[in-house]
Amino acid sequence: MFKILATVCFLSVGIGEQNLCMQGWIPMTQPIATIQACNQSVKEISDYIDEDFKQRRVSIYLQCVRDNGTTNI
Repeated sequence: MFKILATVCFLSVGIGEQNLCMQGWIPMTQPIATIQACNQSVKEISDYIDEDFKQRRVSIYLQCVRDNGTTNI
């Protein structure tokens, strides 16, 4: 099984125009059984949010991670 780890960065935040980044697991409605299915989910999510995130100056990195039963990042 696999999970998708998202790193989301808000670009040029505040007076110092620093990037503010956070990480977390993307909640999925169904388990992801294979790396191929995970990669397909990442592509679909990326395609869906791409234009909106560009307009808002938000960057995201999505990564498939094998689920070893832990919840910590």
